[in-house]
Amino acid sequence: MGAVRVVSWVVLGGILLVSGGLKSLDAEGTVIATAAYDILPAWMAFLLGAVLPALEVVLGAALLTGWQRRAAASWAVVLGVVFGVANSCALLRGLVVDCQCFGGVAGSSAATSLWIDCGIIAMGLLASRQSVESSKP
Repeated sequence: MGAVRVVSWVVLGGILLVSGGLKSLDAEGTVIATAAYDILPAWMAFLLGAVLPALEVVLGAALLTGWQRRAAASWAVVLGVVFGVANSCALLRGLVVDCQCFGGVAGSSAATSLWIDCGIIAMGLLASRQSVESSKP
């Protein structure tokens, strides 16, 4: 097992597990933050804000335990892209949004959050690529 692969799984899994866990402690804040981006209809922002913490915890746990690791890494990339689009829209529209990236523990601007999103995408791509390469004979 390559060190790069292990590091990408552990770092990305840890980030998602901590982020989802902290968001679940402040579920109302997560829903409010999701709605603050003003991209989705209110009902959809509520649904996404309510489901997001559990999704992050499941993806993080899957990456750390090895259960469906390739799929989890791919879904992490999708999440990173969605987050990146939302933060880019907020920046372009001049919105001041606290992303609740880590449940409001460390307030982040949309610009800072965009860097986090890029890291999630990069780690997810690396983890999913490494998983594919390791499954070849």
